[in-house]
Amino acid sequence: MNIVFTIEASGDAREKIRELGELQDELNRVIGSNSYGPSLDHLYINIFCLNERMEALFPPRGPIYLHKPRNYMYRGERLQKPAKSLEYELRLDYAVYSYLPNYKERLRIELLQSLEVMKGFPILKEIDIDRLRNDMNGFFVAAGW
Repeated sequence: MNIVFTIEASGDAREKIRELGELQDELNRVIGSNSYGPSLDHLYINIFCLNERMEALFPPRGPIYLHKPRNYMYRGERLQKPAKSLEYELRLDYAVYSYLPNYKERLRIELLQSLEVMKGFPILKEIDIDRLRNDMNGFFVAAGW
C-alpha cells in the first residue's frame, strides 16, 4: 500500500505538520510492500491545519474512492491518481497545533483514528484496518512520534 500525505497548514502549525510529510517516503519503505486488502492500493490523506482566514479557501470535501484512474491538477501540476485509491481529509485544530509544544503524539493519534473513514465504504469492508493502524502506529512510535 502506498500512502501519500498532502499538507496545507498555516503559521506556526506549518513546520510541525510538515514534519509528518517528511516521514512519508520512509513510511512507504516500511509498509509499502504490505497488502491490507485487494481493493485498496493507494491512500491519500489530505491534512489541513489552517487559521480561520485560510480555512475559507479550502472548503471541506468528503472522502472519495477511485475505481479507475483520475487526472487532476495540484499546485499547477497535472497528476494522476491510480485506481483502487481512497482520498480523504483530516482537519486539525489550528489553535491546538499552533501552540502545542508536544504535538507529535496527538497528531499520530488523530492520523490513526482518521483511518476509520474506510468503514464508510462497502467496497473496503475486507480491508484490515486494524493491521494497517498497528503497522502505522509501530512506524510512528519507532520514529519518535
